[in-house]
Amino acid sequence: MYKMIARSSARVLLIDHVDRLLLYRGLSLQVEDPFYAWLIPGGAIDPEETPQQAAARELREELGHVVGLPLGSVS
Repeated sequence: MYKMIARSSARVLLIDHVDRLLLYRGLSLQVEDPFYAWLIPGGAIDPEETPQQAAARELREELGHVVGLPLGSVS
């Protein structure tokens, strides 16, 4: 049985000038039977970070893409 864990996260929708959305293919290893899925960049917000800082950090860590702040936000 899985235990649900609540955590704050920041996700990023990167859309270019012709409305293409950036997705990347990732392998889920968190289950007994691993599978590939299409993902958007993002992850957990560290205690000392704002959501915008976390989003920028995740873009850098996952994709090597450096962005300046401020990033837009949608709740």
